[in-house]
Amino acid sequence: MKVRKPKIDEFGVEVRTLEDWLGTLGLSEYTEMFIDNGWDNLMVVHELAEYDLDLMNIKNRVHRAKILHAVSCLQY
Repeated sequence: MKVRKPKIDEFGVEVRTLEDWLGTLGLSEYTEMFIDNGWDNLMVVHELAEYDLDLMNIKNRVHRAKILHAVSCLQY
């Protein structure tokens, strides 16, 4: 059985799900939007780019910057 290693966010906190990750960023309101657009797990979130935020219609500059920074900090 393959065990998934937890990812570490920008704060050094282990996150295992997209929901956990967005929650640590204080952006849990985007969880459904991420899932609806196919960004449903952390294995794919590390590929997220600014263009994808445009497609999801995330316009808040602070939120966009926070998400993109956190993506760049994800470690596995």
